[in-house]
Amino acid sequence: MNIRLAMDALFQSFKINYYVTLVMYTTAIVGVIISVRKRKKFPILRFFPIYFTLSLVQSSISELYNLGLLGFDHKVVNASINVFVCFEFFVITNFFFKLRLSRGIQRTIIILFVVFYTFTIGIWTTKISFFASPYEIYILEALFTIPLSLTYFFFLFKDPPTKELVRDFTFWISTGILFYFTITLPFFLVWLRIDEKVYYLLYTINYLSYAIFFSLIIKGYLCKPEITK
Repeated sequence: MNIRLAMDALFQSFKINYYVTLVMYTTAIVGVIISVRKRKKFPILRFFPIYFTLSLVQSSISELYNLGLLGFDHKVVNASINVFVCFEFFVITNFFFKLRLSRGIQRTIIILFVVFYTFTIGIWTTKISFFASPYEIYILEALFTIPLSLTYFFFLFKDPPTKELVRDFTFWISTGILFYFTITLPFFLVWLRIDEKVYYLLYTINYLSYAIFFSLIIKGYLCKPEITK
């Protein structure tokens, strides 16, 4: 397939997904650039540049497979999604752990961490496979991260905020986490009961949700760090 045909296939894919894929790629690329340039600004976000990069790699693998530009099996796509979801959970739980909301919350996060990866390894080795779609793993990830996000907001509004929320990077990132997983969890709960047309619609919504999530993370990076006296 020559370059022109490849580009035609790529833009046709973007057209089918209402250009949402292109928007998601754009926010991910901007996220990589900003998170790398500002990696020393917020030490708590040290793993987010890798997270943005891995999201681009995984999305590219999926897109190349859908376009038929590479001759690998769909199992490779599923494996890349498994890796991404597992790293995503690590990044999110590490973020909330570093916030130090309370010692009890930190202990809870450690328990959730152990349960999540034990469950993941368990279904890889017994029920499903590392090369199968990880919708069950995603569901568990969402069920763990949504309460963590809500816990953040509970502590945030428990006492009067010490600074404007729009200037607090943790507010924007926590909002993005809560938004993404709240929006997409219902779709993955009915994953096995949907037909092919609905499948592509749900993936469009998933990509749009990621684009908004990434945009909120980027907004967080643009906040000024709090100066400790």
